[in-house]
Amino acid sequence: ANVSSTFIFALTNTQNQRVFGICRRVYSHGKDFPDCLCLLTYRPWFDFFHEFLVVIENRMRASSFHSLKIFLCSCLKKELPLTGSPMSFSVEAIGQLPPTTYTFSCAMQDIPKVSFKPLLTSLRCGTILRILAALMLERRIIMHSSCLRTLTNCCFAIINLLYPFVWQHVFIPLLPKSLWDYCSSPFPFLIGIHSSLLNEHHKYPLEEIIYVNLDKGTCSSNLRDVVLPPE
Repeated sequence: ANVSSTFIFALTNTQNQRVFGICRRVYSHGKDFPDCLCLLTYRPWFDFFHEFLVVIENRMRASSFHSLKIFLCSCLKKELPLTGSPMSFSVEAIGQLPPTTYTFSCAMQDIPKVSFKPLLTSLRCGTILRILAALMLERRIIMHSSCLRTLTNCCFAIINLLYPFVWQHVFIPLLPKSLWDYCSSPFPFLIGIHSSLLNEHHKYPLEEIIYVNLDKGTCSSNLRDVVLPPE
């Protein structure tokens, strides 16, 4: 059976501000395709919004659309908490659902916080170090996987490993097919794509790109200068 999953994408607006999209794919009985719940925010509180999306999913399964709309409207009236502070709010009885109090904890800092477990599970330490070296050399990197959750989580995790440095170039943890020509950009980038889109690269003159296969745990490129320093 299909299981609900959460993935993340990022957009950059004209003011050079990064907007995060936290999405949850929800499979319903009798449907051949999933619904997608999406929250757009400037706050990189991924765990906070993931918990919120799970609550929305549970209420969506247990109530009517009208009841869900009432619940969402009550949520929009609440202000986001300060960084590091919990958020609690109560919801009155809606339809057959009893009164409920929800409490969410947000991140201690306004930096993208993700688990490093998918990255460490997908790649060996030597491969991770090679990718970090490529990022420090401002190379062009494409990470791909058949699992959106693994893909986006690993993209954010490898960026976080650069701390205290910050990746200042193109960063697209989930690239849609319509924007594939971004991969032919001459500028440094870190881009995540679904593995099903790999065949598209034959249509574009893509050179000197490091490909990271998260499903197989491999890193392939023709660049010989991306090597680890001697011990």
